Amino acid sequence: MISLEDRLSENRRLVENWLKDNLPSPEEFPQKMHEAVRYSCIGAGKYLRSFLVLEACRVLGGKMEKALPVAGAIEMLHTYSLIHDDLPAMDDDDLRRGKPTSHKKFGEDMAILAGDALCTFAWQVIADFTEPMICSKVIKIIGRAVGTKGMIGGQVADMHWNRMSIPKPKILRYIHRHKTAALISASLGCGSVCAGADPGITQEMERAGVYLGMEFQIVDDILDETGEEEKMGKKVKKDSSANKLTYPNYYGLDTSKFLAQKYAEKACLSFSSINDRCESLVELTEFILKRSN
Repeated sequence: MISLEDRLSENRRLVENWLKDNLPSPEEFPQKMHEAVRYSCIGAGKYLRSFLVLEACRVLGGKMEKALPVAGAIEMLHTYSLIHDDLPAMDDDDLRRGKPTSHKKFGEDMAILAGDALCTFAWQVIADFTEPMICSKVIKIIGRAVGTKGMIGGQVADMHWNRMSIPKPKILRYIHRHKTAALISASLGCGSVCAGADPGITQEMERAGVYLGMEFQIVDDILDETGEEEKMGKKVKKDSSANKLTYPNYYGLDTSKFLAQKYAEKACLSFSSINDRCESLVELTEFILKRSN
């Protein structure tokens, strides 16, 4: 039986090689732009979302090569969001994935455009490499996940929660559900679509993804308080200093750990209800609770 660690490593290799082959070469004009795009998207990060695309496809009996372009596109979209998230007008971070952020390396103007380019490339590769029926369904799922009713809406709430007349627990759930869980949920949904699964199965995969995404972000917030910068590849304790609304800052560490565990249990139940082959996704859910970066 292949271990989760080996599956994650193989996914990383597959997706990274696909991105190397399909993102524009740094020798292609405009060279600096393409260098910036590849700098942020290749050679770093967990590749978690692309893993979810490929693994959902695999456990539902699909051909992973069908899902690979979608996995690459989702990594592009995730990386674009990180580049923009790190900008001075947003979270103003100097370090991402263990190296200088895009705007520190290439300047703010190039970082903004690199994020824009990755967002554009993502839709292009979905159109170029997927069958029409899959393409249509995938675009609907991802479009909902990254727009103002998804990731962008979550980012707005994350930045301006203290100006909104919404109870803190409610806006906190909204931030995590939209900024993080939406794309994680969409990754599993897209993998299901690539496998040709029934709509009910796709819906259950997406539901499990919401729980997994909530768990992931709560654990990430906990690690911001308790983790080590060297392991995390980014500054720690930044949320508290920036007055971010996070689960540890609102509920405290012990309650946050309890809530992460509860979301993990919900995710495991959803995965287990789909089929026995989802054992790897259950294992991933348990692994996220114990991660240190």
